[in-house]
Amino acid sequence: MRLTLGSKSAGIEAYMDADWASQPHQHSMSGYVVLLNGGPVAWSARKQSLIALSMAEAEYIALTSVAREVLYIQALLDELYGTTQDSIPIYCDNQGAIVLASNNKFHGRTKHIDLRYHYIRKLIRTGTLHLEYCPTEENLADTFTKALPRPRLEKLRVKMALNCIRGGVLSIVNRTS
Repeated sequence: MRLTLGSKSAGIEAYMDADWASQPHQHSMSGYVVLLNGGPVAWSARKQSLIALSMAEAEYIALTSVAREVLYIQALLDELYGTTQDSIPIYCDNQGAIVLASNNKFHGRTKHIDLRYHYIRKLIRTGTLHLEYCPTEENLADTFTKALPRPRLEKLRVKMALNCIRGGVLSIVNRTS
């Protein structure tokens, strides 16, 4: 595999996803990929520490993980190059999570969620981050949260600028097919 940095997109952007309670332990899985100028610079797939009561909550919890990573990369780039991005987009395929993160109106329904996950609301309110809806078919972070059929995996791999140069599972299978 080869990472390719540089594309039509400029700056930092992130895609995140969660897979709600599909594992025997009932914890959801969080996944994200952070792109810098179109190339992946950070990614993660891990079990959430809190058991989410809905898909929107699982995605909301995953938002905090990706927000922390994005802020770290932003601070690193600022220290190295003195550049700051006004508002960093995070793409999410769950509109319920976007509403939860953007609006404190549902406080009564989300009191059980740990305070550290509500941190995302402050980042959105101050304009540091902004959430954008991304259809599930276009969500690059799906590769980190669930098994995907080969054509979809290939499509997302190309969008993440991961190119097979030689060897690797994907190129071996393509040659023998």
